[in-house]
Amino acid sequence: MKTRILAVCVLALPLFLGMGVAQSDNQLRVPEPDRNFTATVTDQEDVTTTVEKFSCEGQTYFMGRRGKTQLSVEFSKIASARFLISTTGVTADFTMKDGDVLSLAMNPDEACYGVSRYGNVRIRMKDIKTLEALGVKAVP
Repeated sequence: MKTRILAVCVLALPLFLGMGVAQSDNQLRVPEPDRNFTATVTDQEDVTTTVEKFSCEGQTYFMGRRGKTQLSVEFSKIASARFLISTTGVTADFTMKDGDVLSLAMNPDEACYGVSRYGNVRIRMKDIKTLEALGVKAVP
């Protein structure tokens, strides 16, 4: 009887250890962008978070549509952005560093990522209200 209990415990141990590993895998993973952009993001509930390693789907540019044309805009050219939600989707009005304003239709479910002082961050385009580009931060 003791042998059976011991065998069950030995067989069950990997399951319990595996569950511990699976839980640690649930941490939000942030893609490693090619540059360390910092940004302040305000969501649709007016919660503001400053992040480093800011990227959208791991890229350091926004991808959107202007009419029938697809366009990518480098973060380094952007001063700020305002995201407008409508029944037809999400439009981002980018204020460029040179003062021009560019409007793009965005993929509402595309995610942006970053690292805040509290932890890793993920936010979908449809959940962003404003963004302030703070520039590239040197990696120590």
